[in-house]
Amino acid sequence: MSNISMEPIRDVETIKSLAHVNPEFRDYENEIYKIIASTGALLKGHFVLLSGKHSDYFMRFNNICKHSDNVVFIAKAIVSKIDFEFDAIISPDTAGILLAHEVAKITNRTRITASTDEKNMPTDLINFIDLKEGAKVLVVNDMTTTTDGLRKLIALVKKYKATPIGIALFATRGKNEKPEIDSLANEVGRLIAMVDLDVASHEYLGSSECKICVDSNYLDKPVESWKLN
Repeated sequence: MSNISMEPIRDVETIKSLAHVNPEFRDYENEIYKIIASTGALLKGHFVLLSGKHSDYFMRFNNICKHSDNVVFIAKAIVSKIDFEFDAIISPDTAGILLAHEVAKITNRTRITASTDEKNMPTDLINFIDLKEGAKVLVVNDMTTTTDGLRKLIALVKKYKATPIGIALFATRGKNEKPEIDSLANEVGRLIAMVDLDVASHEYLGSSECKICVDSNYLDKPVESWKLN
């Protein structure tokens, strides 16, 4: 039995080979890579994602959020690319809420928060009274893998008779999930993401199906545990 180490990737060239800045954010490319490297946000090891899939890499947005200037920079860059009108912003009560807060502050829009369950999946709106019927809503989060969490946020927006008009993210995982991400973008109308984490993830029926999990007595499960209190 052997332990699996979890190491932050600090080398910018290695980060560039794994996390690609999307074309519309090329003007911000150097600073984005600097933020990822300096905060150790991109981790190498073995991870069970919230989707249940396993991956050798994980982007921990919480590390970026430890420095408020980083979140402000990312929010300003995202806002500069929003080319549609919206009335409110929705995010889960996990790490993505910090990005949503800054986007709402910059755009002077109402911020709606969704509570999440033990798997960090959205369950209901905390301040639903602030979401007006017919409002155009921008969905904001740190990243998506399978789009399941985003779809739950969108379902909550529709539940309260508002309209999801776009999605803004720091990162996507595009290697396996591009069809799902593209499908969701087409459904909503616009998806803005700074970074695409171009690494594979693997689906198993359980950890016993994964050779790395079986051969190791350590498995990091990077569930973003920070929540709004």
